Amino acid sequence: MATIDQNTYIAGHIRRLKLSSADEYLNWCKKNGYLSSLDKRVNVLKAEYQDYHTKIFTASLKKSNSISFEKGIEQIRALNYDARKHYNSQSSDRMHLGDTLNSILDLVLSSRAEQKNTFLDLALYLYRNTKLFDTKKYVDGINQIVHWKVFWIRDYTDWKPKSHNPDRQFGSLIRHIFCKYPVPSFLDKAWLEMANHGYIEWFLHIAEGNNIRTLKTLPFPITKMQAHHFLDTPDSWELPKALLYGQVIAAGGTPRLAEALRKTQISAMGTCIVGRQEFVLSVINFFIKNPMFDLNQIGPAVDYIWNQKYISQHVIVERGQPQQILPPPQPNFSMTGRSPNALLAQVERWHRQLGKETKGGNLQWNRCPIKEFQLVEGAGPKSKTWRIIELLSSKELADEGRAMHHCVASYAQSCARGSITIWSLRMNDHTGNWRLLTIEVSNKAVVQVRGPYNRMSTQQEHSIISRWAQKEGIKVAYK
Repeated sequence: MATIDQNTYIAGHIRRLKLSSADEYLNWCKKNGYLSSLDKRVNVLKAEYQDYHTKIFTASLKKSNSISFEKGIEQIRALNYDARKHYNSQSSDRMHLGDTLNSILDLVLSSRAEQKNTFLDLALYLYRNTKLFDTKKYVDGINQIVHWKVFWIRDYTDWKPKSHNPDRQFGSLIRHIFCKYPVPSFLDKAWLEMANHGYIEWFLHIAEGNNIRTLKTLPFPITKMQAHHFLDTPDSWELPKALLYGQVIAAGGTPRLAEALRKTQISAMGTCIVGRQEFVLSVINFFIKNPMFDLNQIGPAVDYIWNQKYISQHVIVERGQPQQILPPPQPNFSMTGRSPNALLAQVERWHRQLGKETKGGNLQWNRCPIKEFQLVEGAGPKSKTWRIIELLSSKELADEGRAMHHCVASYAQSCARGSITIWSLRMNDHTGNWRLLTIEVSNKAVVQVRGPYNRMSTQQEHSIISRWAQKEGIKVAYK
């Protein structure tokens, strides 16, 4: 026999199910496979309500091809922990949400309960006042704002956008919520594509009025002058490379030199490895003291320097298997006393050697899990076929390097070790077959591209790479 409290709870439960009587509720239980009884535990009643809500949500999605943003937010808000399994496994129920609401749903289902409502309240406020939800670009950044709520110094409801540009709106929002002092705009990336790499601490450290050089999580110590110029890093620079900008300018280099070095292995690896800073600075100073050094030759020169000092060499036997790993050719390589002409001559000789097949045979390696890409644009004789293919041997790298007039052949050892993969963007049309870009992928990210003579990618080429990267679930981490 049910107690008075149970009867009261069941009466409320019947109302929440939009039913009018106990008899209607018993019929509902029978129809939906539940025990037809008024004497049930509270956890059973909660399960019934969740099932009801899930079915209502799913039915509302399937009535049309889309659901309004505000309605979607409120439906997501009503989901509880038990809904995770349903919406993680039944993707067909999510197809009508659209990319942005699906991204929000994913974050809500994986977040702590105390963060859910704050996130959804903020999402609704921003939807009504900004363009930040026109795409899903800012969804994770907004989630990060909630994650770092302990650092809020102002409420978001006191903020109004002064620009129609979404990037500026997002930058203004995080400065309103977190900043006591100005923070350079290049650090906005900390909340977006670099949100999981610790750079939000950089942003918050400066926002509180601290000097970046006092941050304990920096990869290496920096000087006052380097810290000063770090704040002037251009918006186009990737966050991990911003310290290099400060180093170059503080040493007396120009922004053009910094930009040239940004595209080299110095920015990709040198500034983040403990114990290499003294040598990195010597390389920077070499180019500063030789201002007539062709900026287009800085990439090949750094490739050569890095290969000689830091890259271990594999002695290869048949079938591309390493027999022995040897130390770098010149582990004591130094910039002291080196002249620009002598360095260029050494780079040229190294280039020619890379173009030759070694006595040990052609080094080969297996395909990586990332798939190749093909896109056909247009039809008929004027159609274009874009392809991104993986280069799988030292011979293919050498061929690519000769055709593109750069040093990609130097990456053979790294490819054989599996630390990076090299890809080639090619295009075929009625005028012929064209090699357009050589692409470096590391840690599931496109970290570098080079065209003929080390040019950067065009907007169209970047778009093709982005489509491939999105399809394969890798990031685009170059500019």
